[in-house]
Amino acid sequence: MKLYIFLCEKSDSLNVLFPCIGRNEYEFMDKIIQWVDSQIVKSIPTVFLSFREIDTRDTFIAHLYPALNHKGIHTYKDDKDLERGETISPTLLETIEESMISIIVLSRNYASSSRCLEELTKILECKETKQQIVLPIFYHVDPLDVRLQRQSFAEALADHEERFKKDPKVQRWRKALREVASLPGEHLKDGYFFNYYIN
Repeated sequence: MKLYIFLCEKSDSLNVLFPCIGRNEYEFMDKIIQWVDSQIVKSIPTVFLSFREIDTRDTFIAHLYPALNHKGIHTYKDDKDLERGETISPTLLETIEESMISIIVLSRNYASSSRCLEELTKILECKETKQQIVLPIFYHVDPLDVRLQRQSFAEALADHEERFKKDPKVQRWRKALREVASLPGEHLKDGYFFNYYIN
């Protein structure tokens, strides 16, 4: 199952997004969209946003979050960076489990947050156990740097290993980063979007 998200500043109607399709195809597509919309449970978070506040709160997330909610897509975001030594609350873990879709915004400082890495690990667990849809967005970072754990990701993981010593969760975080970087996603680089597929 694939999820396609289309963002259009001027209009969100199908005839603007797909100006060349015939009327029958338009009606067929509209019928599918209505069916998808009927499957969404509005009373629980449909989309969970995992992001590093310091990188994206006032930029990308500041636009994406209200845009999703404006479309009637109930979206959850946690604005609080955990202090050192704190763990993710059971409520937040439940929110991830109940979400149908998780969007992971991988930015320069994402891996420096143990909270983000714990969210990522839980999201990928739900992908396997609950067939949750996962969309990685590589926000001004090279997907290969995430997969191979280079640049800021190498530095962050080295700091975690120093801090947590032989705690196995650091290896879980490394595995999760490799896995998420192997998923199809979107890559924002210098103001341009690219579809990203790992070979």
